[in-house]
Amino acid sequence: MNNIEQEVIAEIAKLANLEPTDIDKSKFDLPLYANNEKKLPSLGLDSLDASELVVDLEDRCNVSISPEEAASIKTIRDAINLVRQKMPNGKLPDK
Repeated sequence: MNNIEQEVIAEIAKLANLEPTDIDKSKFDLPLYANNEKKLPSLGLDSLDASELVVDLEDRCNVSISPEEAASIKTIRDAINLVRQKMPNGKLPDK
């Protein structure tokens, strides 16, 4: 995994009370948010987690995410792709 993937996964794992190693590429297309029907597995995040995820990604990656972009984040892959799109050089700022 590259740095962007690792950072996004670390932030999502923190919110989902998981270890980053629990999230591998096979989970990239799972819904982040619990659905009411519970027919699909998800990582079980809620709307507060969604807001926190956006703030954490903005802070960590030094990017700005609009409300429309935030609403488009449904999966881990969506979050990774959005951050990648905002960081075309693929490099995160130093911690």
